[in-house]
This record gives sequence, C-alpha cells and structure tokens, in this order.
Amino acid sequence: MAGHGRSKPMENWIIISKFGILLYCCIKYVESGMGNKAGVIFFILVHIILNMLYYVLKPAVLKLLMAFASTALLVYCFFNINMLFVLFIPMGIFDIIHITLNDMRLAAVALLPYLAMPSNIMAEYTLILLLGFALDIVAYKASDRIRQLSLQNDGLREKIDDLYREIDKTEEFQKQVKYLSQLEERNSIAQEIHDKVGHAISGSLIQLEAAMLLVDKDKERSKGIMRNVINILREGMENIRATLHNIKPPAEQLGINRLKSLLDEFTFNNGIRTSLTYSGNLGCITHMQWKAITDNTVEALTNAVKHSKCTAVSVRVDVLNKIIKAEVRDNGRGALNIKKGLGLKGIEERSGSIGGKVIIDGSKGFSIITILPIEGGSNGN
Repeated sequence: MAGHGRSKPMENWIIISKFGILLYCCIKYVESGMGNKAGVIFFILVHIILNMLYYVLKPAVLKLLMAFASTALLVYCFFNINMLFVLFIPMGIFDIIHITLNDMRLAAVALLPYLAMPSNIMAEYTLILLLGFALDIVAYKASDRIRQLSLQNDGLREKIDDLYREIDKTEEFQKQVKYLSQLEERNSIAQEIHDKVGHAISGSLIQLEAAMLLVDKDKERSKGIMRNVINILREGMENIRATLHNIKPPAEQLGINRLKSLLDEFTFNNGIRTSLTYSGNLGCITHMQWKAITDNTVEALTNAVKHSKCTAVSVRVDVLNKIIKAEVRDNGRGALNIKKGLGLKGIEERSGSIGGKVIIDGSKGFSIITILPIEGGSNGN
C-alpha cells in the first residue's frame, strides 16, 4: 500500500490550496445566511483535525484511515449539514489516490457528487476538481523526478565507492610493488657483496693463514702471499665503493625529485596548480643548497596558501655561470608593502647562512627568489 510520495514543497502547495478552499467556503457560508452554525463549525473543526493528522502521521495505513474518515465526513456533511462541504471532497479523494494505488482513474469517483449537488455550486466544484487534478499530476511528476534523481544518486554513490575501492587496491598494489622492489634491491646488494667482497675476504683469510705458517720457514714466499692479500683486499674495497656508488642516486636527482613530490602533494591538498622547470647543470647544487631551496619552497607555498589567494604556483631552478637561482612565483594578489614575518625572515636567514641572498617581489603576484653561489665560482659551462 504505497503510492507516489509528495515532496515537501508540493505538500505545502496542497495545504495552501485546502486552506484557500476553506476560506472560500467560509465566505460563501456567511453570504448564505450562516444557517446551522454550531454543526458547520463543529464539522469544519473535525475536518481540520483529520487533515492535520493526515500530514502528521507517518505510517501509510494511518494516513489512509485519516483520508477515508475525512472524505466520509464530508459526504455526510454534504447531505446533512451544508452543501458547501462538497467542495472539500475532490482534495480528499486525491489524498486517498496518493496513498493507495496511485491510479488516476480513481479520480472518476469525484464525479459522483455531480449527481446530487445543486447547479449553483457546480462551477466552483469543477474548478476545485481541476485544481486538485493538476496539483496531483504535478506532485506525481515531481516525485517521479525525485525518485529518478535518487536512483541516479545511488548509482553515482556506488560508482564512487567502486572508485575508492579501486584506488585502495591501486595504493595497496603500489605498496606491494615498492616493497618487492626494495626486497629485490636488497637481495641484489647482498648477492653482489657475497660474490665479490665475501669471496675476496674469505680468500684473503686463507692466504693469511698460509702466510702465518710460512713466515718462519720462507719469508719471501710469505711476503708474496701478503702482497697478494693486500691487492685482493684493495680490489674488494673498490668493489664496495662501486656498489655503494651504484646504489646512491646523484644529489641532483634527489633534489629535483623531492621538489616534484613536494609540488604534487601541495596540488593534491590545496587544489592549486603547480609547475616545475629547471635548466643548467644541477650537479653543481650541493646537498646543503638543495635543502635550503626545498625549505624555502615549502615556506613560499605556505605563504601562498595563507595570503595570496592564487590559483597557480610556478617553481623554477636555474644554474647559471656563477650562481644558482631558485624562484617560487604565484599568480595571486601580491603585495606592494611587504611586511616580513617569521616565514620570510626564516627564508632570508636560511639562505644567508650558506652565502646566499633573497629577493622578494609583490608587484605581479608574489615572487621569492633565492640566489646561491656556486661552490668554486663556476659550473664549468
């Protein structure tokens, strides 16, 4: 037992329409001479109470009971109290249709009062019947649209949940790939150390033990064995250095990739576009200089979020002939009078501690330029 649901705005319009009908009937009743006042007032109050219960009660069975009771009361009042009560009947019938089968053919029941009503109220009854029919049609279309949107919303929610699950699976897969890569790298390092350094050390130990046995009997042969052990150990040390050199990435790769990761995280968290460009020999930038550039970039990005109201931030690192220039620029509102807080002072102090300078410009957006000297005075280009 469930018909189409009416939206809250549509219910409000129906209540306003019922109130308008009630007001019209009261005016007509006053104009007709106000006969049987006690009965009319009593049944109007009962009708109002039943309609209030109809809208307050939630279970469909109780709502249907209130609608039937109200309509039956109106039919009784039409025949026994005052014929104006017939004007309330169409809205009651549409309430019943709304709760039950939702079949608009049942509206034909509203035509039955024509058989008994006087001709002087037929016009008003027809207008109210058409009004109720129109409101119910609009309510049906609105509720059907709401139902479709709700289904679409549920479908979108399911798709979003599926996407989140896929993201979780992707992240888990990436973690597994990263972990496996680490295991493979560790295994490769261990195997390389075992094959080269391990064999060299174990061979050297055997030869040193032999040299110990020959040191009193054959000194020249013992010295030759020890020279050979020294060469083997030196070769093993070179293998260790080569292995460590292959493992450790160049400083420029660490520095520029750290900046890329920093900007990607900033874009993800704040929705602000970022770009990174660089030129020159990045190998000239030392570890301390990369740290200063990265820390200054973090502070500049924080400043952009707090004060700039920008939509894009660009970071550029240029290695020139004698200097390194790192600029962070946003497209925000800028500032003609720059007041240096702890953040900007920290950038200046950080750069100054390694011999650099900072240029701050707020004329077109906001720009922070860090200038650092190249150690040795030239990058070789």
